[in-house]
Amino acid sequence: MKFCLDVTKDIETHHLTGKLVSEINIKTDGDVFHEIFRYRPHHISSMSPGYIQNVDIHEGEWGTVGSVIFWNFTHDGKEKVAKEVIEEIDEEKKLVKFKVIGGDILDYYKSFYLTVHVETKGEDNLVTWILEYEKLNQDIPDPHTLMKFCLDVTKDIETHHLTGKLVSEINIKTDGDVFHEIFRYRPHHISSMSPGYIQNVDIHEGEWGTVGSVIFWNFTHDGKEKVAKEVIEEIDEEKKLV
Repeated sequence: MKFCLDVTKDIETHHLTGKLVSEINIKTDGDVFHEIFRYRPHHISSMSPGYIQNVDIHEGEWGTVGSVIFWNFTHDGKEKVAKEVIEEIDEEKKLVKFKVIGGDILDYYKSFYLTVHVETKGEDNLVTWILEYEKLNQDIPDPHTLMKFCLDVTKDIETHHLTGKLVSEINIKTDGDVFHEIFRYRPHHISSMSPGYIQNVDIHEGEWGTVGSVIFWNFTHDGKEKVAKEVIEEIDEEKKLV
């Protein structure tokens, strides 16, 4: 009889357990992506604030097996939490495996594991997410929305590392109004002022000094002749901004 009951339990477990695997190519550095999930998951909230609100370490040290990490995140439009322990780290495979030990996910799953690893081949970086789980009952859906969540966070991290903003300041002794007027109304005069960098500037659409006008630049950068086609998006006379 025990044999029959054990077989019954095995059949039940078979229908409650599952595994989802998804892959996504990213244009950012694979080593950096792995390093974020191993050592700096607490930085993800600044890269994917729509999904990850906060990440804290509760036990151990960042990037070590056995450390316990607490996540505040938004899934399916609801604020949730997850407490995870790092089960495995494989530097050669660029792999980190997490086991969920507390939080909202365990309201639906008896066990839940997330593995993320990166394969780097030249400029190609393939991120693989693996979700392994056991449902509490057969009415619980497979965690496809959680897989989408992981892929969306991956895309946000990629976008964060592809976009940027540089700001530099320089004092000039010439009249600020004149400088602004040159870039607004007379960029085609810059070639006579800076011929080593700007060879020619033409207007292709619209009128000089107006929003929506299209300007074509011939310039030299890093010793190479290049071109750029730009549209004026904004003009603010009060701020002397173009």
